[in-house]
Amino acid sequence: MNNKSSVLLIISIILIIVLGSTSLSIVYIVKTIENDARTINDLGIIRGSIQRLVKLELSDIVNDELINKIDAGIFYFSDDKDSSENSNNDMINSIGKIADLWAELIEAINEYRSGPTESNRSILLEISEELWIYTDNAVSSMQWTTENRIRNFRTLFPLLIINLLLMITITMLIKRYVRDQLENKINFDPLTEVYNRQFFYQSFKKEIEKSQRYQRHLTFIIFDIDHFKKVNDSYGHDVGDLVLKELCKVCESSIRKSDILARIGGEEFAIIAPETSISSGVVLAEKIRKVVEKHSFEKISQITISLGITQFIAGDTIDDIFKRADVALYKAKNNGRNKLEIEL
Repeated sequence: MNNKSSVLLIISIILIIVLGSTSLSIVYIVKTIENDARTINDLGIIRGSIQRLVKLELSDIVNDELINKIDAGIFYFSDDKDSSENSNNDMINSIGKIADLWAELIEAINEYRSGPTESNRSILLEISEELWIYTDNAVSSMQWTTENRIRNFRTLFPLLIINLLLMITITMLIKRYVRDQLENKINFDPLTEVYNRQFFYQSFKKEIEKSQRYQRHLTFIIFDIDHFKKVNDSYGHDVGDLVLKELCKVCESSIRKSDILARIGGEEFAIIAPETSISSGVVLAEKIRKVVEKHSFEKISQITISLGITQFIAGDTIDDIFKRADVALYKAKNNGRNKLEIEL
């Protein structure tokens, strides 16, 4: 894995973690808000039920079923207040006080039932008023807590949108990177990193069609390394590979961006020079020959190359051009190597 793919992978993992944690946070907050709403509703029911109970008792109407419901609700909150994730300190204090006052209210109700007096009537009203205050405080406290959670939700939601957009972006980048990597494997020679034979033929066909259609010059150069077998035999194939890679870099520095350099065989290379006349092609080929001859290669110092050059003639096929260039290359080798020859 190269540096570019490693960076993309790390960024993707980070974004997935951030997106996942943000999504979980939103789910948690939504679930907690639902529980808050239920708690507020239950506290409101207890608050109203206590007031209703006191009114019934003062009207000499006994409703033990209502007492049991209120008792169960307060018991639930009292038992759950320390472990509940919905609780805050104000609510915990209010629930504790509500439980104590409820016990006092039950005692006052029993005394009122055994003998109603103005005194125990006042006690009932007084305790019910206190219970109203503390249940109202508990409700207000939960409402405040819920409002804070909603604010947090509003903060997280835009972050979730941003994360989703980033994920889409990184997915597109990864897709593009994978496509580029596949194209590189298909179009480039893995050793020298110049174009391979397959891409060369595709490009050559297109350039021939353009030259035919627009009547433009097209020059073709083919070359190989002189006595390259001796390099492999004397220094080993590893050094031979280094020479091939270095030769391509030297040649790439001598051609235009519009020219196409490709490895078409073991030590055989070709150059397509669009919109280049044969005379200009000869200048280009001679320039490459001299640059290679003067270059000091690692391990072996100097090498030379022989070149064959030809041009596109109307009606030519790729094979026609290749055959002429091959004839010119063999002439260069037979004439002493480190030369270029033309075949038209």
